[in-house]
Parts: sequence; structure tokens; C-alpha cells
Amino acid sequence: LLKFVRERGVSPRSEQLTNTQLCEYGRGMYTQDCRPTLLSDFAWKLPYMSEEALKFCKLRGRTDLIRGSADSLPVKDGTIDIVCALDVLEHIEDDFSAMQELNRVLKPGGFLVLTVPAFMFLWSSHDEVLHHKRRYTRKNLLQNLKISGFTINKSTYWNFFLFPAVASIRLIRKKKSASVVRDDIADLHNIINIFLIIILALENKLIRLGISFPVGVSIFCICKKAWTNLGNSVYLGILAW
Repeated sequence: LLKFVRERGVSPRSEQLTNTQLCEYGRGMYTQDCRPTLLSDFAWKLPYMSEEALKFCKLRGRTDLIRGSADSLPVKDGTIDIVCALDVLEHIEDDFSAMQELNRVLKPGGFLVLTVPAFMFLWSSHDEVLHHKRRYTRKNLLQNLKISGFTINKSTYWNFFLFPAVASIRLIRKKKSASVVRDDIADLHNIINIFLIIILALENKLIRLGISFPVGVSIFCICKKAWTNLGNSVYLGILAW
């Protein structure tokens, strides 16, 4: 996703900017490994909900931390160029208000990059363990984004090639063990991990070539606030913990 953003020219160029920021809500598991290469020209400001998490991070030398939530961001109106909300909206009770809040903090012409889980028929104990409120269809997600003031640049279902396997497993588990509450997170053999990485890399390549998939485990979307000429670029990432 971050490569996609950079290649579309919406990330800052070092010769143009001297004071760029990234705000990241939550644990930041998606972008931590990308910082040294993909996002090295951003400074970081990270809003977390948990006061305990803030204290722990500061003990480890992280001083770029503030406390905030996705539906009430400690950010001024129209000051952010890029918002990344990766697997966040499904955790928020009033996700429509959160979309409006993300629109508020974006500059005119700013981008929102988001992912959410797809299809309520895939709902399982995994969603309950992760405190999800809902899963989405592409149609209903895009409708709410448009009402919130966004235009859609790119949207597609994601994890298309793994969809048949994931759907089958979840539907079978739902029938056999409806009373068992557990997540789907497990340690996999390195060979299986490599195989999955190759599948997702192929899928990401196809998406970057302009292909949109009809189904998937997740939904990926890039949308945009009404465009004007951007000044200094600021990056805001909102990630579920």
C-alpha cells in the first residue's frame, strides 16, 4: 500500500520539504518495517488510545507519541496530506463519524488509504476476539466515503486468491464450533509463509496494474478530498492495535 502511495507521487520529496510528519494511531504493525526505506523522509507523531501503551513506548525511547482516537483526532483541520487507516474502521462503533473526522483533518487534495475486512457472512469468532463491530461490502463502504466528502481513486477487494480457502474454513468452523471463541492467528511453517507472501505479492502487482477483484477477504481503497495545490506534506497513519 505504501509503495502504491509513493509511486502515485503523493509522498513528500526531500528537495521540496523540510518538516514532514506521520501520525499513526495504534500499534503501527503495517508500517513499522517500512520506515527505514519507504517512509524515511517523514517525521512521525503517533496517537495511541492506551495511556499504558504510551508509557511503555516512552520507556523504550519513543518520544513522538500523543494520545488520541480515530473519531476524535488531536489534529487541526486541513493539515494532513495522507491518512492511512488500515484495519481501523471496523473497530469503531460510529464508523461514519470517523470517516468524517478523517476528511476533516485532510488538506484539500489529501488522500485516505484504508483497508477493512469484507463480507458479514465471513463473520466468525476471529472478529469477536479482535473486537470488530462489522465487516463491509465494497458498495456500502464507498457509499459512506462519498457521503463523507471523498472521491474514490481506487477500490478493490483484497486477498482474492485466498478468499475461497478462508471462506470455506470460516463457514465450516461456524457450523461445527459456534460456541468456541478464538482468533485465526497461528504460527505457520516458513514454507507456508513464503507461499502466502508470493500469492499476496502477485495480487498486489495486479492491483498496481489497475485490476480490481470482485471478492476478497478485505477491501482496499484510496480516496481523495477535493483537490487544491498542496503545501508541506504531512502523513497520518491510523492503525488498529
